Amino acid sequence: MDYQKIFGVIVRTVGLWSIILGISSAFTMIRVYGGLGHMSYYDWQSEGLFVVTYLIGGVFLLRRAELVVAFAYPAKEESPPPESD
Repeated sequence: MDYQKIFGVIVRTVGLWSIILGISSAFTMIRVYGGLGHMSYYDWQSEGLFVVTYLIGGVFLLRRAELVVAFAYPAKEESPPPESD
């Protein structure tokens, strides 16, 4: 297994961990604030942003890990062969 594939596995693992953190935070938010009907807007705003950020980031890392790998390991351009005079 080359370095690019190992890095892709790591990126997907971070994405999965991010989704797990987001789901866990959503359940904690609902438990702490007593359900969606009893929350005032400013109480759960920062927690909700955390949930959304981690869920969207995790899905992106799982679905588009090859873009992150391509950014980290750009394709090498082949140089043209030297001209002989």
